[in-house]
Amino acid sequence: MTARATRHLVVILAPIVALALSAPVVAQSKDDKKLRENQQKAAQSLMRVVDHAMASGIAPGTAMFTVSPSGKDAPVAGPAGPRVVWRNDVLRAGDGKAYMPYTVIVEPGKLPAGTMAVMLRAAPKGATPPEKEAEKAQYPWQDFYYTDLKASGPDGGLTLTRVLQLSGGTYDVYVAMRPFAGEIGKEKQPVPVAVFKGELVVENYSATGLTTSSILLVRKVEDVPGQVTPEIQRERPYIMGSIEMVPSFDGKYKKADEFTTYFQVYNATIQEKKPDLTVEYAFYRKDGAEEKYFNKTNPQQFNAKTLPAAWDAEMGHVISAGQSIPLTSFPAGDYRLEIKVTDNRSSSTINRNVTFSVAEP
Repeated sequence: MTARATRHLVVILAPIVALALSAPVVAQSKDDKKLRENQQKAAQSLMRVVDHAMASGIAPGTAMFTVSPSGKDAPVAGPAGPRVVWRNDVLRAGDGKAYMPYTVIVEPGKLPAGTMAVMLRAAPKGATPPEKEAEKAQYPWQDFYYTDLKASGPDGGLTLTRVLQLSGGTYDVYVAMRPFAGEIGKEKQPVPVAVFKGELVVENYSATGLTTSSILLVRKVEDVPGQVTPEIQRERPYIMGSIEMVPSFDGKYKKADEFTTYFQVYNATIQEKKPDLTVEYAFYRKDGAEEKYFNKTNPQQFNAKTLPAAWDAEMGHVISAGQSIPLTSFPAGDYRLEIKVTDNRSSSTINRNVTFSVAEP
């Protein structure tokens, strides 16, 4: 049985641009000095909490702290924090680093509603901050911003999505969140700060050898009108050229949906500015404790005959693969998609797997 692929997402894309290391974001209006001062205070209080979490060696997961309204006193360990789920995808940026859109999903009802001040820090695994607060540490990535958590995750989870970029290696990642009402120091009660700690193992995309990005599971694809600024790219990191992909957080679909995948292939052998790749897709269905072959789609070919004439490896164009499959013929159940990428010139092959489920409408 061969499934029908309704379309595949082959677009001409230049490499994702490298984003500058982010300093704390503050209001730009010269007339809003007070707001800028309060934003700086919020950033400083979050940095102090993350420094404390790093120095004390908190375990992976979520820890809860409270800070004084001014944020100047040492953080105090609080009750159990909300359940936080981290998920990320990985693509290659133009400078060879990993471009990593990430989503933080926070258990609802555990943090105050409203605007949150958020800080993300990625540090080499096991790193600790300088012993003296006056000494400034340089981290591979540190970002500070404001957001309203959105109820768009599984089971009503509150989500925020952004991006970071890292070289290959293993990192501790910290995400700290606290309420931000625009004025620091007037709160009457200690301010809650949730700190999530996780581990990131990042592939070295500067190395040679056939490889791919993450396999993105896409809920829907939307057109993006107008110019995409660097700040928009940070806030909406799944924008790829003139389209934006809305990811699936949980890989759960219904029979009325389309199952859409997207990924990029790197380091293919290039001749006359074009690759020669074959990408195969095979679906397997879980049957009790076993797994059985279900169906496949026709292989995709990426070569001089199938790629747009304007596609040029020397200009940094990216090999973008993926397709959309109607799920009407898929019985409800759990599935694994096996993707096999073959470089026909070097005879090298890599395999990628993703799991998903299909439910009745």
